[in-house]
Amino acid sequence: SSTRVRWGRDAIILLAHLLGDATGSLRGRLQCRTADQAVARAVLGAARSFGATASIDRQGNWVSVLLSPEHPSRPDPIRDWLEGLDLAGLRARETFVPSAVMAFSPADLSLFLQHLWASGGALGCRAGKVEIDFVAAGRRLAEDVQLLLLRFGIQSRITEAAPTHHGASGWQVVIESPGSQRRFLDEIGGFGAHIRRVPLLLTKLPRAAEGVGEALPFEYWDRLRPQAIDQGRRDPALAHTIGFIREH
Repeated sequence: SSTRVRWGRDAIILLAHLLGDATGSLRGRLQCRTADQAVARAVLGAARSFGATASIDRQGNWVSVLLSPEHPSRPDPIRDWLEGLDLAGLRARETFVPSAVMAFSPADLSLFLQHLWASGGALGCRAGKVEIDFVAAGRRLAEDVQLLLLRFGIQSRITEAAPTHHGASGWQVVIESPGSQRRFLDEIGGFGAHIRRVPLLLTKLPRAAEGVGEALPFEYWDRLRPQAIDQGRRDPALAHTIGFIREH
């Protein structure tokens, strides 16, 4: 059960990148693939804190951080950790955010989302318009990310991602309103290549951005049971009450 797993900074970072890599899978040999050197270093350091014999495989501009041993008979501490989260062996489209993450403190949740975005999200500007989105291979992960954003009062919508979007098909969590975009940049920020984009994007947004609805207090979310979150996914009335926006 994920509620019994100890969460330190390295565990938060590693899980974020494992889930954020929409082209990856938690089956077979575990790895994280990225073109961002800062992400590769963060994943490598986090993996080694688990006692894993992680290594780097460079392929042109891309880097794969290999997290599992080459031979299956050798100890695999990261896979054992994922077993405790009920994530080991899942395809990318089957992954989800463990219930324990839903109850993270604001600081830990911000760290998780920052690193999740570094692997599977985008911060950019096109034709003068700020674009902030995240692509997940599966709908469940996209909905979980949408719920996590709501803890900061950040509204988003889910659409089906084009196959060419950031190199992955699946589901796109889109943050569109200037108020929610500003809140994301202020409270989540960026990691790696995204860091330098944050101040630039903030200049593209109005200072008193409006359009962010009433955010649920952190104290409420910290008491919210995972069953209620699941109910929000299945119950349109409850989903609307908590601002769980859907687009089919």
